[in-house]
Amino acid sequence: MENIRESAIKFVFTSGIGWILDFGIYIILSKYFGWEVLYANFCSAIPSISFVFIVSTSKIFKNKKTKVSLSCKYLIYFTYQMVLILSVSYIGQVLYGVFINLVKIPFILAYLKIFIKIIITPITLILNFLFMNILIEKI
Repeated sequence: MENIRESAIKFVFTSGIGWILDFGIYIILSKYFGWEVLYANFCSAIPSISFVFIVSTSKIFKNKKTKVSLSCKYLIYFTYQMVLILSVSYIGQVLYGVFINLVKIPFILAYLKIFIKIIITPITLILNFLFMNILIEKI
């Protein structure tokens, strides 16, 4: 149990760095270029995927030596991420559509795309930790 807790802490820290990269790109795409949440979130997440995978497989999780190579695991992880990011980006776009019509506070409206990104982040963090743990240590 201690090993899982330690891995989770390290993964949250590593994902946090990846999230900062992701979030910075997201702000540029959504706020300054006016991209919709769906597209901005999808494109901004891609660079952090490789970062989190590389650090996680070399510093956090013990890569179980199996017939599945690390590069194959990366392809599995990348495919999983594309599906997850597309799904969560769609959810973010739907939430944005709902809140843009309900919220009347100018400050919140001005930063609504950023608030949506913050709302969907815990979902991806938890799912990514569980998936990465299974992929790297169990498969």
